Amino acid sequence: MTFPGHMIIKGTLPVDRLPSQAIKIVHRIHFLEAFPSIALDSTGTKYKTARNLLESEDVDNLVAAYFEAAITNFTATDATVEVILQNDTDGVDIVSIPFTGDSFRKRVTLSVDDVKALAGKEISVRVDVTTASATSGATAGFKSAKLILIRKFP
Repeated sequence: MTFPGHMIIKGTLPVDRLPSQAIKIVHRIHFLEAFPSIALDSTGTKYKTARNLLESEDVDNLVAAYFEAAITNFTATDATVEVILQNDTDGVDIVSIPFTGDSFRKRVTLSVDDVKALAGKEISVRVDVTTASATSGATAGFKSAKLILIRKFP
């Protein structure tokens, strides 16, 4: 394995001599326990995940953070669904990703400092229909929601 100006042969390079941020750890916190169908013909909260405690170790040496969600199989294109990452401890929304009938997977970048401030707090995901479909019985499938934390090592 090589890094600019360094070479590791059979583990002979001590960890403290690795270039800064040479190794990055990707930690994904998945919020979805099932793949629920979301009714689109009325507004309101349609799904809420269990809470997850964000440990201080989860954000140690954090260099980047993303929130990613996926909704698919829209049976109508006139509805808007929002997937919201929320801070349950303080009762505030962190970020929201809007979806319409032509959407599938989206990712937003989060502020590293804002994510670090969530250490020791419980977080969850909520799915809201903010614009209802005019089509009775319209649905979409909630496929995934995850917080992606990228940390440097050492």
